[in-house]
Amino acid sequence: MSGRKLVRGVLLFTLMLSMAANIGHTVLAVSTVPVGFRMVGAVAWPLLVFFGVEIIVRVAWDAIIGRRRLASLARLLILVPAAPAAITSYEHMHAVLTAMGERPFIAAIGPGAVDVMMIGCTITLVLTRRTTTTLPPALPDEEPALTDEELESVLERWGVSGQESTAAPISPAPMGTPESAPEVSGQERERKVRAPRAGRSEQESAVRMLLDGASVEDVHAATGIGRSTLGRYRTVMRVLHNNPQADEFGSATGKVHSDLIAIIRDRMNRERVR
Repeated sequence: MSGRKLVRGVLLFTLMLSMAANIGHTVLAVSTVPVGFRMVGAVAWPLLVFFGVEIIVRVAWDAIIGRRRLASLARLLILVPAAPAAITSYEHMHAVLTAMGERPFIAAIGPGAVDVMMIGCTITLVLTRRTTTTLPPALPDEEPALTDEELESVLERWGVSGQESTAAPISPAPMGTPESAPEVSGQERERKVRAPRAGRSEQESAVRMLLDGASVEDVHAATGIGRSTLGRYRTVMRVLHNNPQADEFGSATGKVHSDLIAIIRDRMNRERVR
């Protein structure tokens, strides 16, 4: 059995133990209200404590940007019912232990052990939560220029020969001033010959490949998308990995389509929930 499964089992056991103690208090209490109706209240107290702790611990409050006061108000409104519920549940368990003949000291510390164990298990599950998304290594700020061999491979991929790309029409020189045709450098050829812009489907495929852990070179070779563009995708992934609510991505702000950002944000949110 893994450690997380053990923690989940202990958490479930403490919740059942708290509910059993509250139900026992309801059965032992003298009241004119039917037992079945009082059972609802007996189960509600430990559940309110459990759900309150889960919400406070599991929600990524630090990722909320621009609404700090509203987030603080939300946490306060969650703690307001959870705190009295915890006290009520504690008193019910204390009364049951006292009715069972336990000494006052044992009856006082016993309920606290259940509630503290429940909170500790919840925090442990959050701290041991794993994220499977692997970000590619950082790229340099400046993309190196293509070599002649790399340029030839790009031209062949798009069905353009190197001789055709360099053949540029040259106006005849005026009579009496013979001039040779200017030499076209490799960088000028690179500017003249550009691969067609990648479509949305290729861009989405590139984003998903990066999210699955593929290297930038592999994605570049598979989709034909430039390394600088893939670097901007990586920048968005890094920002959303640290802050799922972010809407500013540094140098990539305004250069990555909103649909691609939505795909990355959705993957990051799903990985955080796991």
